[in-house]
Amino acid sequence: MSIQDIKIGENIENLLCAITSISTGITKTDKEYMRFVLSDNSGEIQAVCWDLEKEFKELKEGQVVEVEGTCNEYREEKQFKITNIKPTSKDYDISVLLPVEQNINLDKLELKFSNFINKRIKNLTLSWTVRYLLNKVWDKYKRVPASSKIHHNYLGGLLCHVCQMLEIAEQVICVWPDLNSDLIYSGIILHDFGKVWEYEIVPGFPRSDFGKLNGHICICWGEIYKSIDEGKKYFETLDWIWDDNLIAKLQSIIVTHHGNRDWGSPEIPKFAEATVVFALDLLSARTEGYLSLIRKSSNAWTPRISYYDTEIYTK
Repeated sequence: MSIQDIKIGENIENLLCAITSISTGITKTDKEYMRFVLSDNSGEIQAVCWDLEKEFKELKEGQVVEVEGTCNEYREEKQFKITNIKPTSKDYDISVLLPVEQNINLDKLELKFSNFINKRIKNLTLSWTVRYLLNKVWDKYKRVPASSKIHHNYLGGLLCHVCQMLEIAEQVICVWPDLNSDLIYSGIILHDFGKVWEYEIVPGFPRSDFGKLNGHICICWGEIYKSIDEGKKYFETLDWIWDDNLIAKLQSIIVTHHGNRDWGSPEIPKFAEATVVFALDLLSARTEGYLSLIRKSSNAWTPRISYYDTEIYTK
């Protein structure tokens, strides 16, 4: 059975799933309880455990578990009441636990992305840098999610997010033809490049220790910096001119693409192309996040979503 198949009122035994998140709370009677988000490749479900065993507190995000309990309705949404949860000892196919987006063909998306790089980025410095960095980690870049919970949180999510931004960018550049299109396209492709190191491709898409310590913005800035000497040496062999200013602007796009310091950017956008990348990142992420919640909801309104600070109307 998959999470998507669970019905309200149903008793479930030995449900194989992954722990996406764990938190604890205290009831009005000062009794500790645990909240979980459980997931497989069909979706996720909120879960609660009122009667805690000592072993439950040793569970961690990303673990694959077997769960028993009952599906109830809480605030017009499904909620799984856990009676037992334990790490699985069974062999399993990891693909059944990693979320996918059924409407996306990753092979077609990959082809579209490759064609874009080959035909759109003309500047030699930017083209070399993008290709050099992608070639190092392409197998993971095309599979990693754009986030673990909020938007594009499925296999290939980053690739989908980037392709959405690239498509919209083409229209933006038609409106403002003075923009440096090569810089915008390169910034879009690399803006979340650090997530290749930040997220692990295991159930729950947990952040790695390295990712938690450094964050994807700093990781990407560093990867671009490390590539500069290699690029200059290669350009010298061909008598090409390396553009330091464009690389500096590309790095600036990376550190400003969250838009402001309160949202995690060390700096705010300093030029037009950086503002475009920030705006397109927000547009793709916010729209995909809303649509994902709307698709999953069977009610006119979702519960309040703390990340967006509002309920979302779905009709």
